[in-house]
Amino acid sequence: MPEKLALSVDQFAGSGSFGRLMRENVTTGEIPFRKAWLQAIVDQVEVSADVIRIVGDKASLQAAITGSSASTVAGCSQFCTEV
Repeated sequence: MPEKLALSVDQFAGSGSFGRLMRENVTTGEIPFRKAWLQAIVDQVEVSADVIRIVGDKASLQAAITGSSASTVAGCSQFCTEV
């Protein structure tokens, strides 16, 4: 069972504290947190000889990659999940 993260109102509503806490946990946090975060946005990873395809909700994947909820990735007319 994953651990629960408890936040005070100050941590959540403070000037970017929640966002900073999430960013820190995603980049340098405990492995169970990082795995749970990835599982929340990625449904499936398909690997072939020449393509890695990440499958998930388009808006969630785009927001995770760009750090925003913008509708397009810079330089692309639509969001692609192929690498």
